[in-house]
Amino acid sequence: GYAANHGETSSDEVGVAAPIYDHRGAVVACAMIAAPFYRVSKDQLHDLAMACSRAAQQISMRMGAQRA
Repeated sequence: GYAANHGETSSDEVGVAAPIYDHRGAVVACAMIAAPFYRVSKDQLHDLAMACSRAAQQISMRMGAQRA
């Protein structure tokens, strides 16, 4: 999963975040992509979320997570 913010908390920013898991399956961090609001459309937000989720999954696997 991931969390997305397209100007909801601040009209100037967009962000997506995805959890990073350790070898026990506990969330220990997150990967995040942030950008100025005017540079990211709602259509592009999904693409950023998928990229962020893939990066978080790769990091999780390196940390010993069985599956992220």
